[in-house]
Amino acid sequence: SVDSDVPSGSIALVGARVITMTDRRPLENATVLIEGNKITAVGPSGSVRVPSGAARIDVKGKTIIPGIIDVHAHVGGAGEGIIAEASWPLRANLAFGVTTSHDPSNDTETVFTNAELIRAGRKLGPRLYSTGTILYGAETPFKAVIETYEDALAHLRRLQAAGAFTVKSYNQQRRDSRQMIVKAARELKMMVVPEGGSLLYMNLTHITDGHTGVEHSLPVPNLYKDVVTLFAKSEAGYTPTLIVGYGGLTGENYWYQHTNV
Repeated sequence: SVDSDVPSGSIALVGARVITMTDRRPLENATVLIEGNKITAVGPSGSVRVPSGAARIDVKGKTIIPGIIDVHAHVGGAGEGIIAEASWPLRANLAFGVTTSHDPSNDTETVFTNAELIRAGRKLGPRLYSTGTILYGAETPFKAVIETYEDALAHLRRLQAAGAFTVKSYNQQRRDSRQMIVKAARELKMMVVPEGGSLLYMNLTHITDGHTGVEHSLPVPNLYKDVVTLFAKSEAGYTPTLIVGYGGLTGENYWYQHTNV
């Protein structure tokens, strides 16, 4: 066991335009006060008292926004079990303002090792959460076989022990297997983020069976009142993603067209 990395001292970011989660308009000439690892005050510079020992950083002309939480972020990982001291995808996410990432498909051992290294301050990156390896129902070397409720419990307990609070149910072809995963997750207080693999009817059973949310776009060009109403009343989450559009326009091609990637 090691301690989580918690910085000491105070920092005041002074003079920026600040976009908050509560104010309808940006705050002009504002101060953000950080003490230890907590933001303790945000407001117009004249209203925020800065402790005498705090480091002041002039950020006039800059805009500060809350950290971005990416709930579907495949951040990559090391190969052959070798964990690098630095990861360019993690650093790039942090540089673009992502302060928390949730990876719904990654290698269990690698991703939770990286998450612990980040938490301990030994690796730079956003706070990292993950499902670990997906609970895949198709024929692969890592297929998650779920014939009974005990099977589902065993898979979720295994991932929870590694550090997961979510699991990804992916291409489990039998609906009762998917339902057993949901039931086991409720027992263990975990969340289930499934993927329909471009099958709308499977997505609809995800919604009606009580999954936490649906990953990637629903794979039809038009949604009508029946599906929209069902989705809304279920209170299930939805992560459409700009890359995997399942037959629709993908956001990826924009960058090939407009930039030298």
